[in-house]
Amino acid sequence: MLTSQGVGLQFIAACIGAILGELVAGKGSDWFMLYRTKRAGGNREAEMRLPFAFPGYLLSVSPL
Repeated sequence: MLTSQGVGLQFIAACIGAILGELVAGKGSDWFMLYRTKRAGGNREAEMRLPFAFPGYLLSVSPL
């Protein structure tokens, strides 16, 4: 059995992962959108961000 402190410590990994994910994914998505916009001759479409999301979906799957 975990104590109340042990239960609270279980959430540290999720909090750190969420913070790092927001920082990396935000800047990475903006960079990827800029790259795709330049490649498309200045034409910007929302669908250009979709290929950048697939690695995030694969990494977030839990093997439980």
